[in-house]
Amino acid sequence: MQCTDVETQQVPGREQYKHVLFGPQLWDGYAAAYLPAVRDAMQEGRWEDAQAQLLRASRILRVASEKLVA
Repeated sequence: MQCTDVETQQVPGREQYKHVLFGPQLWDGYAAAYLPAVRDAMQEGRWEDAQAQLLRASRILRVASEKLVA
């Protein structure tokens, strides 16, 4: 299931990746990571960005779950 809001699906700095829950790591384009934008921000010590990205991912999950239940 895809969210309809395309902006919320983009991984910052790598907008070609649309899945904020699973995608390649920033420092290794081949290795997969869960919550890649959160991990990227944490690796760089950008804690406020990490929190913001985690909130975005949680909103996407909430919207998806509401659509599944409806």
